[in-house]
Amino acid sequence: MALCFIAYFICRKTVYRNWVLIVFSMIFYAWGEPVWVFLLVGSVTINYFAGILIDKYRDTKKSTMFTAAALIIDIGVLVVFKYSGFLVENFNAISPVDLPVPNVEMPIGISFFTFQIISYILDCYWGKIKVQKSWYKL
Repeated sequence: MALCFIAYFICRKTVYRNWVLIVFSMIFYAWGEPVWVFLLVGSVTINYFAGILIDKYRDTKKSTMFTAAALIIDIGVLVVFKYSGFLVENFNAISPVDLPVPNVEMPIGISFFTFQIISYILDCYWGKIKVQKSWYKL
């Protein structure tokens, strides 16, 4: 953590400071389980492009389509990692079928970053914020 503070304050330009925070955040996140970094980066990347496309096709059906697609992906990721076991257990309780309950590890902070990104997508769609044109700022 001290290294992060030192690197942050050595950098004078905001763009470099942002990259320092991104790199150290990824290192910290990978400390728990390195594979989840790909999920986090993938989610940010998908939603970055979704935001750009929502803005490009503002006030058209395509904008609605890209918003819906991003939300389905985001909520789908959350359901798979956080609620799949719960859903299968409840399905098994009310049906004669006995599906195997998935044992899916949950990435740290998945609810937080998923709801943050959903908020971003909806704010872009509703025109409440300007779409982020730089991936690293998202």
